Amino acid sequence: MIGDIITNLLNDGSITTIVGQRIFPVHVAQDADLPAIMVTITDMETHPTKTATSTDDIVELDLTVYSRSAKQCFDVAELIRTRLDNFTGTMGSTTVKSLRFESLNMNHFAGDDVYICGSDYVAHIRR
Repeated sequence: MIGDIITNLLNDGSITTIVGQRIFPVHVAQDADLPAIMVTITDMETHPTKTATSTDDIVELDLTVYSRSAKQCFDVAELIRTRLDNFTGTMGSTTVKSLRFESLNMNHFAGDDVYICGSDYVAHIRR
């Protein structure tokens, strides 16, 4: 699913105009050019029945924007939200029954002069 989210974001010109191809799974290198986006799964739950394995998963995602500018950081997070919030349908190889924005948290690392904007999403996907 992470790869499908990354591909979806890379297909949005308003996002890539700002971050280029710097959308990474799980980790952004400390010396990476900024701005950049990191996509991580923070939790996944299944819902099996008494007689079968689950055909659906609930996936919690964190999409974090790193930037040298607070405004740019927030603006990119808003572009991501516009792209992903309330998405349903097929995203690459993933069938998404629902994808919703949950929360946003902004922070600043003064020593590195880096702003981060973390957005949490919950996806209900078909396995």
